[in-house]
Amino acid sequence: MATVVAAGVLVGASGSASASVAKPAIGAYGWSPTVLDVDHGASFHLSVTNASTCTITSVPAPIAGAKSADCSGGVFDADLYFPRNQSTKKTKYKVAVTLVGPGGTKVKKFTVKVVPGAGGATGQV
Repeated sequence: MATVVAAGVLVGASGSASASVAKPAIGAYGWSPTVLDVDHGASFHLSVTNASTCTITSVPAPIAGAKSADCSGGVFDADLYFPRNQSTKKTKYKVAVTLVGPGGTKVKKFTVKVVPGAGGATGQV
């Protein structure tokens, strides 16, 4: 089968056309703090393109803030709140932001560490 590219559209020998759909992408992003040493959450901000839904999750699970939201406007913001760390070592949380759009899925991973005695999100939940 012959394939012809004309004006950014692929046309096969059968004459059918299919436009290429851009995959979701992350532009600028940030999160703070990376090491949680007080009783509040971590804030995440991402600029996104080609995504309609964004989801943020964590392993282990946060006590509040995990969500899915419409991010078709190009921005996704979230605050995650983690349980109080009752151990004597930092607890690591593996945070994932998943973007879903017509062109597929994109995952961005972050790590947040909660020091002993921190977390608990006093007054937030």
